[in-house]
Amino acid sequence: MKKVILISLFILSCVMLLAQTGMFNISFGQDYQTAVSSLLKQGFTQTDTTSTSRTFVNSKIPSLAKLQLRDTYSEKKVSGWTMYYRVGGDEAVIKDFKDKLDALHKVTSYYDDYYDEEVWELNDTYAIYFYTLDYDETLVIEYTELSDDDYYYDDDYWY
Repeated sequence: MKKVILISLFILSCVMLLAQTGMFNISFGQDYQTAVSSLLKQGFTQTDTTSTSRTFVNSKIPSLAKLQLRDTYSEKKVSGWTMYYRVGGDEAVIKDFKDKLDALHKVTSYYDDYYDEEVWELNDTYAIYFYTLDYDETLVIEYTELSDDDYYYDDDYWY
């Protein structure tokens, strides 16, 4: 009996690690409606809806321009989410967000100079992409599927 309980606890802990809960307590594979309800309870207001995403704002977080929650495959599961922050080019604020992501995920990021973004590979499937837009006015933090298939490096060429 103890063996079954220990195995169950081990499996549960592995599942929790794979879920990769991120900012605003959203997780990959989380029930989509549960994630929406959680955001609404945190003070978010829904502003837009498409067939595969919903957009939210939160007046309690003035620097957050918007948060987009995605169900890309229409499976009623969270497939990704993206936050857009107004940072006004402030490098200290950008560094603070990076430090918070480092602490939250306990994964070392790397800089991808091809795409000019910081990347945290959470596992073989998911990653966080961290970059700025509009001359560093907007910081984008995108939790999504890992897309290292886009190119690869071979001694002399990018493919």
